Amino acid sequence: MEFLTAIWNHPLAPVGGAVFGAVVVQLWRQYLQRMVTVRWSVTHETLAAGGDDPTWGRIDILHNGTPAGNLIQWCRVEIENESGSRDLSNESFPIHR
Repeated sequence: MEFLTAIWNHPLAPVGGAVFGAVVVQLWRQYLQRMVTVRWSVTHETLAAGGDDPTWGRIDILHNGTPAGNLIQWCRVEIENESGSRDLSNESFPIHR
């Protein structure tokens, strides 16, 4: 505790605090510049549905002769860069789930 009191009462404490504050502000600005706002949406569309139907009979969905389940869907993901000022075409981003 005496150590902290000695630092606080030191004549250079305001200068050291200002330098420390400037470093923290600069690091915070660099962090904020890395952030980008993107808007995304996902659309799911059914391509095929299989199963037993009284009118059509048995409908099987096969891939190279192997059953592929009873439903095949097409998913489209749209991502829009809302920041406008930063080109993201050559960036790689980790995907968090």
